[in-house]
Amino acid sequence: MLRRVHPIQPNGFKFSTTNMKWAKEEIKKYPSGRKASAVIPILWKVQEQEGWVSRPAIDCVAKILEMSFIRVMEVASFYSMFNLSPVGKNFIQICRTTPCWLRGSNKLVKIAKEVTGCDIGETSEDKIFTVLSKNYTRITKIWFNFQMDWMQRAYKSFNDHDKYLSLIHISEPTRPERIGDG
Repeated sequence: MLRRVHPIQPNGFKFSTTNMKWAKEEIKKYPSGRKASAVIPILWKVQEQEGWVSRPAIDCVAKILEMSFIRVMEVASFYSMFNLSPVGKNFIQICRTTPCWLRGSNKLVKIAKEVTGCDIGETSEDKIFTVLSKNYTRITKIWFNFQMDWMQRAYKSFNDHDKYLSLIHISEPTRPERIGDG
């Protein structure tokens, strides 16, 4: 699937003082002339700061790492861990590969819609939830991800998913305690 940056972009991007200091220290971990090797952790820090990776942020990372914009964009668009569009305060990622579907991930999609009001690829009107589809390679269990807090649940434990999503809905947008067999 071709991934593109969101059509509406902020005017610019600037790392916080703390994050810029962190980025400079991160770059020092790599050999001289290999700054580009830090692209994934630096993009991850962008997403941690902003919630998503915007075009101005990609441009900023390219300048810091002395890379072309397109090389950084290739990395950001290749890895689905990077959100190229704004997401809600809480985002839920559900595996929808054939193995997950055969084990009932469509039921999890239905539960997510009931709890959040969002279909796959949508953000709730109040900007609290985004539900995303992700492709995982595990075939023994359904994968479910909330705020990058990875969980795998046996296909028979949909009640745990329902309880988990309900906890998310009524709580502050933080990582609730894991439940079930995660």
